[in-house]
Amino acid sequence: MIKIKKIMCFALIMLCLPITIYAKEQPCVFFAPQSMNEDNEIIVPIYTKNLPADNDGLCGTEFQFAYDTEQFTLKVNESGRPILGTNETMLVQNTDIVETTVNNDVVSVSYVDFSGENNVVLRDGPLFYFTLIPKNPNALWNSDDYYPLRFLAGSVNLITLDKENFSLSA
Repeated sequence: MIKIKKIMCFALIMLCLPITIYAKEQPCVFFAPQSMNEDNEIIVPIYTKNLPADNDGLCGTEFQFAYDTEQFTLKVNESGRPILGTNETMLVQNTDIVETTVNNDVVSVSYVDFSGENNVVLRDGPLFYFTLIPKNPNALWNSDDYYPLRFLAGSVNLITLDKENFSLSA
């Protein structure tokens, strides 16, 4: 009888183990587009989610995303570089350290702060934002099934800092 109970307990643990392993979500970045503002612009923050608690913060991320160039224009500066914004809620306050390029409908973003100081992200939340300008804003009203952005597969990389061991992990 005791042997059967041990076998049953072992079987129950083995059945629950995969569920526990798969239940933990991986760290990621994601888009969270806001409503259109009075200038017919859509502010699109990049958020972090599920950052690991056992490191000294996120010190970098790189990713590529595509957007619908037939429906939107990406807000860029005079040299064609996508304009990144920040405000008091953003976790990266210095967007000068974020490299951005655009090639047709693909935007490449690379943020790295090896100093381990000001722009290391210690919690989940918004990193910075960019702006999309709809070419026909009236066509977007009452449309909740249209999503103009997508990350390119395999392009997202998060870099965390371990000050104790002076190492980075991706």
